[in-house]
Amino acid sequence: MRSKPIQFVWSKVAFMILFVCCTDSFAQSRSAKERIPQNEFSKKLAVLFEEDQHDRSGTINPEFIGRRDIRRRASVLKFLKKKQVKWSATDLYHMAMILQHSVQGVNPYTPNHYLMAHVLSVKASLAGHERARWLSAAALDRFLESIDRKQFFATQGTGIEKSKFRRGTADTTLNAKMYLTFRLSGNLFKSDELKQCAKPEDESLIQALTRMNDRSVNKKIVQKVYEFGSRNDFRSKNSFRLASQLLRKHSTKPRDRLVAYVYLLTSKLIGKQSPYDQSLGRMLDDYLNKIGRKTSTRDFSLPSVSRKESPSPDGERRRRRREATRKTENKV
Repeated sequence: MRSKPIQFVWSKVAFMILFVCCTDSFAQSRSAKERIPQNEFSKKLAVLFEEDQHDRSGTINPEFIGRRDIRRRASVLKFLKKKQVKWSATDLYHMAMILQHSVQGVNPYTPNHYLMAHVLSVKASLAGHERARWLSAAALDRFLESIDRKQFFATQGTGIEKSKFRRGTADTTLNAKMYLTFRLSGNLFKSDELKQCAKPEDESLIQALTRMNDRSVNKKIVQKVYEFGSRNDFRSKNSFRLASQLLRKHSTKPRDRLVAYVYLLTSKLIGKQSPYDQSLGRMLDDYLNKIGRKTSTRDFSLPSVSRKESPSPDGERRRRRREATRKTENKV
C-alpha cells in the first residue's frame, strides 16, 4: 500500500523535471534564433557599407540612391538598439558613413542623424580608426549645413556632379595642425605651413595660455587665442586643450563654443588613442544649447567601442610595466 503513493510522487517529480527541461531547451532554441552573433552584425554592416559605397561609385541616380539610403538607414538604427552588442571601431565607422549619406531633395536625413554620424565617427576615430577622422569632420559640416549654419572644415560641396562640385569656405580658426589631424584633403594650406606642424611647439605658448586661463573675463583673451590659431602656433595636445578652455570660459557666443569643441576634439585626436569621454559630449551639447537646438547627444545612447579591439593607453602601459617587473624578478 505504501509503494503506490511513493511511485505516484516519483512519477510526478519525473514529469516536472521533463517539463522544465523541455521548456528550457525550447526557450534557448527560440532565443538563439532571435539572437544574432556579434560577428553576424558586423558582416551585415559591412555589406550595407559596401552597397553604400558602390551606389556612389558611378553615375548617381538621386531617386534610386535615396530609396536605398532610407533602407540602409533603417537597418543601422535598428542595429543601434542592440545594447548588448559590443561594436568595433570599424562597425561604428560603417554606421556613421551610412547615417551621414543622403541625396539632397530626396527624403533627406534629419539633422539628428548627421549629428549621430558625427558622434559615432568621433568614437571610432578615438579608438584608432584613421578614416573615421575625416568622416567626423564631414558629418559635422553636413549637420551644420542642414541647420543653416556655416561649415567648419569645408568638406561638403554644393553639387552632386563633379563638374559642379564646389566646396564651402573653411572657418578662419582651422589651422594646419587641425588640417592634418582630421586627414582633410585639398589645398587649404601651403607645404611650408604643413611642414611647420612637425616642429616642436614653443613652451612659452603653453605658459602664455596658462597665464591667460588664470585671469578674469577679458574679451581680448578670445582675440589672442584666435591670433595664435591663425598663425598655426597650436601644435600640441595641451595647447588645443587650453585654447578650448579659454574660449569656453571667456565667451558665450555660439561660434566660439563650436571652436572650443573642435579644439577639444583635436586635442584628444593628437597622440595615442584616448576613449570617448563625457567632456566632448558636454561641450557639443553646450553649443547645441547656444544655437537653440533641443537635441542633446545624451538622447542618442550611442554604443561604445569594444575594449578588446581598442585597449586604453593607461591599461596597456600598466600591462607592459607588470611584464617588465616580472622579467626583472625572474632574472634576480
